[in-house]
Amino acid sequence: METRRALVAAAHDTGTWLVEDDPYGTLQYDGAPLPRLIELSAQAAPGKPYAGPVVSMGTLSKEIAPGLRIGWIVAAPAMIEALTLAKQGSDLCTSGLTQRIALAAIETGLIEAIRPSVIALYRARRDALCAALDAHLSAWFDWEVPVGGMFVWATARDLTLDTDALLPHALAAGICYAPSSVFDAAGANRRGMRINFTLNKPERLDEGMRRLAVAVAAFRRAA
Repeated sequence: METRRALVAAAHDTGTWLVEDDPYGTLQYDGAPLPRLIELSAQAAPGKPYAGPVVSMGTLSKEIAPGLRIGWIVAAPAMIEALTLAKQGSDLCTSGLTQRIALAAIETGLIEAIRPSVIALYRARRDALCAALDAHLSAWFDWEVPVGGMFVWATARDLTLDTDALLPHALAAGICYAPSSVFDAAGANRRGMRINFTLNKPERLDEGMRRLAVAVAAFRRAA
């Protein structure tokens, strides 16, 4: 919370745009969610319409269905105007049909109705992935149990273990993860991986981590 407040304060003090890309904020499994940056920004400079430096983005693709590519942006009027022009220059507008589907989902309360079952399903799969990591990969990787979202971030204990180089071996075993280098602007972080837990059932997650452990062992022997 202190970090969020400091970040928002810095944006207000410097006039720097702060982009809050939050597709997973409603997928909260433990504890209460922290307030969004735009909420803190609005508290710091109240008024309507919102005129602060935070550009807050969200989507329904993580709550309803991956194929429902409907998102939104909350920002100061001048920023919304600029983004509208940019949007029109790229694809004119988002599908009217999918916008109507999204509107119906919001107005009928569908999102709130299905959220408890989605949270329960994803929490169980998160726990299953973390248990599988503990069973098969704890000798090589460290991780934290995420309080929300769709992924576990694991970091290799061995400073020389390159998850970019490991990836082809994992793919050959039928396992895919996102290497940490793709999340680093300089591509320098090559010790981590992002693993999804929402797609697969617990037994499949366990088998996946068992296969990944075999791939890691073979990769280390060949290094």
